[in-house]
Amino acid sequence: MKPKDNNSFYSCIDPYYVAPSAEQHNIINAMAKQENGKIIFYGSEDYFVASAQPFILPKLKRTKDIDGVVFFTLNQFCYGEAFNFKLLIDILKLKMSVHFAREGLSIQNLMELKTKHLDLLAYYQATFKNLKL
Repeated sequence: MKPKDNNSFYSCIDPYYVAPSAEQHNIINAMAKQENGKIIFYGSEDYFVASAQPFILPKLKRTKDIDGVVFFTLNQFCYGEAFNFKLLIDILKLKMSVHFAREGLSIQNLMELKTKHLDLLAYYQATFKNLKL
């Protein structure tokens, strides 16, 4: 087991967010430090396909010695037709934690996701699917 202050994270900025990449990296690095680690790999989904998030999971599968991934924002899971629970579950099944720097939110494992899934769904519905009655 790694020492607590030696976690290694993959960073994934949001190509749709208006904040400059450098600003996103600073916020992501702060989250990694808060989680007793550091960013050792950087990435981003391509702007034209970011809503489907097709590249991050294969990258994580082939990157060795990663303890988790820090996304800039929870919004990155909300740009598609529905909240991307499938990707979140697939990452957690790799035994990696998932963190959202802008929101200060972490999900360590599948059990923790079970306790937070309704909050994530409510965030998606309130922020991206604001239905008028």
